[in-house]
Amino acid sequence: MEFSQGATVSKTALTGTRVGPRFKQIFPGIEDFTRTYVGRTIVSNGVTHFGEDNFLYADSSFFRIFSFRWSKGPQCPPEP
Repeated sequence: MEFSQGATVSKTALTGTRVGPRFKQIFPGIEDFTRTYVGRTIVSNGVTHFGEDNFLYADSSFFRIFSFRWSKGPQCPPEP
């Protein structure tokens, strides 16, 4: 998307929130979609709280579309 604010022209990789659901309705080849947003949030494990500047919010379909190898830190419980 390209938009102007006065004399300043900006480009960004954003679309409205309705694009994915609508495209899935009208284009039979689209199997799924996911929307993402990076923002600030407070993360907590019930005891410790901290601010996270690059928190990724995503639809639940995110992990049906993308796969990641997870790494675990010292506070993760051992695998069964």
